[in-house]
Amino acid sequence: MALDLKRTALLLTLGLLCIVFAAVLEWWASPAMLSLTRTGPNAVSVSMVSYLFGQLTTTTTRYDGVQSVAIVSSPNRRRSVDSDRLVFYTAAGAIDRTRAQQLFRADFPEIKSFLTDDSRQTLSISSIGRERELRRFVGAQVAAAFLTLLGAGVIGLGLKGLRHRNRDVLIRGVDY
Repeated sequence: MALDLKRTALLLTLGLLCIVFAAVLEWWASPAMLSLTRTGPNAVSVSMVSYLFGQLTTTTTRYDGVQSVAIVSSPNRRRSVDSDRLVFYTAAGAIDRTRAQQLFRADFPEIKSFLTDDSRQTLSISSIGRERELRRFVGAQVAAAFLTLLGAGVIGLGLKGLRHRNRDVLIRGVDY
């Protein structure tokens, strides 16, 4: 009985962990949409929306009065990967707050061009518009779907073990 109960608990825990890891993977693989709208001669409103599964809005961030943009090296010298950061500047100072903002580092030339060209009124960029980000997003979707199905299957095995254990106890009247 003790071994069967430990096995069932292990199956339920592993299944739940698979589903939790799938949810975390989905969160970190969320694509984003960046929209820039000219609000004045030297000011732009920046809006970033992150989407879970590419469909459900998770976060919306908006910055008004953006005047310029720059790529800044991270002060953390130990991080060699992704050390450059996309930073927006307003009259109040620098803005570097969200993970979604960093998804658009590769679009820096286009964003900078928009901010300096007064003839354009709007610009919208999707983070999965680039091939690399699209592959990352699709890979994360496949991995999350696999982890979810695996977790559901393992939880199902654990629940089946619990159900059969309880049925055997009721039929035989013995807890073994």
